[in-house]
Amino acid sequence: MTVGELLASVGRSWVRLLLYPGGTSALLLALAALSRSRPWRAALLARHPWLALAAPWLAIAMLPLPGAADLGYWPDCVVTLALLDLPWLATLARDLGADRQRAARSLASLLNGYPPLLLGLLLCGGGTFDMRQLFAAPTTQPAGLLHWMGAAAITCALPPLLGLGPFAQPPREDGYALPLALRGVGYYCVAALPWLMPLDGQIWQALPPLALGLGLWGFHAASRRAGPRPWAWGYLALDVALACGLAAGAGFALAQRFQ
Repeated sequence: MTVGELLASVGRSWVRLLLYPGGTSALLLALAALSRSRPWRAALLARHPWLALAAPWLAIAMLPLPGAADLGYWPDCVVTLALLDLPWLATLARDLGADRQRAARSLASLLNGYPPLLLGLLLCGGGTFDMRQLFAAPTTQPAGLLHWMGAAAITCALPPLLGLGPFAQPPREDGYALPLALRGVGYYCVAALPWLMPLDGQIWQALPPLALGLGLWGFHAASRRAGPRPWAWGYLALDVALACGLAAGAGFALAQRFQ
């Protein structure tokens, strides 16, 4: 997907960009997330880098969430993650020159969170990074097992990616606080997509996002005083298990093709 195709897709539906899933709804969620660490007015009135703010905003607007207007052309997971992580990259470059300890913790969190995230996306996407496959109904029982394994992996990747629990860092006081909060909203929406798959068209679609939010809040409250090192070993074991699951799924797909 080129930049022109990306902007053309969003331009066909301004509701996505300004109201839902991007725009006002994403901004309110980001401000709600920030309210626990700083007044929301200060976060809203701070001077924000426009590119770091626009990139996650655009990524959220392009997500295939329930109730959103149809775009007809969806970005893949790689484009979505690149847009979401632009504020994080900007803060990393800033911290490398001013606060190397914070930058090192950010890199360590990324190394814990990104492998299960990418492996989970591959498991849910049937070996591809197609965003639409995150909520597509599996056609076989092994595919269904891999889908739920991937959904659990993406959920487990959220604490280090969002800085929750043992991966938490002191709140930022610069203009990157709101862009990073929007990044968190985007990752939260991506993690909720696989759990919405069996509830298509039902009123119960609100339950998985609520359960996910409560689970993340409980994890943060229960483990924020713990050290990150034991969790790093746990994430390493999770990565190995997910890689084995992905290899098993690939082997099953090859066996089915040659039958």
